[in-house]
Amino acid sequence: MQLKTIIKPFYKFMNRLDYASKFGVIMFLFAAPLFVLVVQLFIASNMQLKQARQHSLGMDAMLRAHTLITALEEWRDITVLNFVSSDPDFRALHRSALDRAKQSLSDTRQFLIEKQHRRTLGYLDQLDKELDDPAIAPGMEGITIELVFDNVHRYVEQAYDWQRQLATHYGLLGIPDDRMFRVMNLFLYDVGDAYEAAGRARVFGAFFLHTGFIDSSGTYVIDKTFAKLEKQAENIKAKLDSIIALGNTTVKNSDVFLVPLFGVLERMDQQLIQVTSLDAPWRGYYDSTGALRETARNMEEGYLLKSLGMFRLAMQEKERDRLLLQGATVLLILLTILLYTGFYYSVRNTITHLVNSAEAVAAGDLDRVMRTHTHDELSLLGRALDNMREQLKARQSYLHQASITDGLTGLHNRNYFDQVLKAEVNRAKRGQHSLALILLDIDHFKSINDNYGHMAGDACIRYVAERLLESVKRASDTAARYGGEEFAIILPDSSREHSVEIAEQLRLAIQQSEVQYEDSDIRFTISCGVASLIPQSTTSIADFIRTADEALYEAKRTGRNRTIAKDLQGETLAAEE
Repeated sequence: MQLKTIIKPFYKFMNRLDYASKFGVIMFLFAAPLFVLVVQLFIASNMQLKQARQHSLGMDAMLRAHTLITALEEWRDITVLNFVSSDPDFRALHRSALDRAKQSLSDTRQFLIEKQHRRTLGYLDQLDKELDDPAIAPGMEGITIELVFDNVHRYVEQAYDWQRQLATHYGLLGIPDDRMFRVMNLFLYDVGDAYEAAGRARVFGAFFLHTGFIDSSGTYVIDKTFAKLEKQAENIKAKLDSIIALGNTTVKNSDVFLVPLFGVLERMDQQLIQVTSLDAPWRGYYDSTGALRETARNMEEGYLLKSLGMFRLAMQEKERDRLLLQGATVLLILLTILLYTGFYYSVRNTITHLVNSAEAVAAGDLDRVMRTHTHDELSLLGRALDNMREQLKARQSYLHQASITDGLTGLHNRNYFDQVLKAEVNRAKRGQHSLALILLDIDHFKSINDNYGHMAGDACIRYVAERLLESVKRASDTAARYGGEEFAIILPDSSREHSVEIAEQLRLAIQQSEVQYEDSDIRFTISCGVASLIPQSTTSIADFIRTADEALYEAKRTGRNRTIAKDLQGETLAAEE
């Protein structure tokens, strides 16, 4: 009794609702908490996906910055030499290096614009201006090559700072994996000093070899540069070894990366330090040390790609795990809701589908399927209604096909030809592309009827129709019986030469064949008129047909068994026999 008293208010409340509202209330009570949970999961998922995309974009940005810095280092080296010497070789190398740096800068700017990262474009614009006229030593007389290098190298240092800003913006310095974090820091903060020392070794060595003389201050500069490069190489080796010790890294052997740097040290020792005279060619030293640095840069780029690839793969694995969790949660919610409301929607949707489909069929939409997906009595009604629809559609399709098909040849008839030509002319006007029309006629067709009978004439017409269907290769082309023994082919997007070629192939095929009718072998020819042009706004369909008809008439008049092509002005553009 107490239970009925408790239920009674809910019973009365539900009686006031219609069928849909009853299910809606119950579904809401179950779905609301599940919906909140799903929203929270999807918010977390979207944040993870956003972070993954940021890191992916960051990798692309870092690679662009790496390429730009490499180009700036090359520009820095030759800019210093070009400043301290008037050698034309230096000027030529300087122009080439400047062009490469400008191109790399342009590519980087374009990438950042495409990725909608415009915050750092100010630096690139300023760099673009300063590359043409760098402030190397304004107002300073007798400046040393070492100071010149320092002044030019600041542009490379600015590029490194800009690269670190990119890494910070894209979150590449917040990587939780210690191994990945160390690799990123190594490439962002440590290798630059090594490349600076290698650049000094390259520039100073090339300068002294070029002059063929080195004084005590030059010897000091060379020794200091040698010691700095050696120290930086050892520093990188120590950090690489510590990263390798962590295991599971793309850098397997630190010596592989350091070989180019030690190669620069070896060339300094052999050609600058352990010599009695500076007789080695400066260009050979300059090119070889540059190639060694290029090798190191390429290996650095490869390691950077692999390291960031490993990070991206790890992030993707985490995302997959979270997506699986979210998917399982969503699936559970969906199953609960769908099973609970399945009965209601099964009945309601089936009835609604049948009603809407019946109304659509009554309005003329015979493609509207009326079958249901249920296995109850409503499915029997749906199958019966759908069978009725299919019969109506088949009858309508038969009548439509009969209205556009020529009964003798099976080709499209004149009515269908007029519709297609009108549509294609309008489309060609809008797109301003070429459209071709071929009109062809059986030569001396009356003689065939007179000599062999009208049934033989019909056989010849059917034979030409078969050849027409073989010559029409594209789905957009249309072959039709124009009337009597005359046929037409509409060729969208076809040049005059291509249209004439198709007409000629058809003409030759018929000329070289014969039609067997009873005991007779009938040989005959056709004449073709071609109109191919880009319709203008004033071009009418009648103009188009008249041009092709005039070309056909001229082919008849000039001897038949030939193809004539004309433009709208009546000029003969092609004639084949």
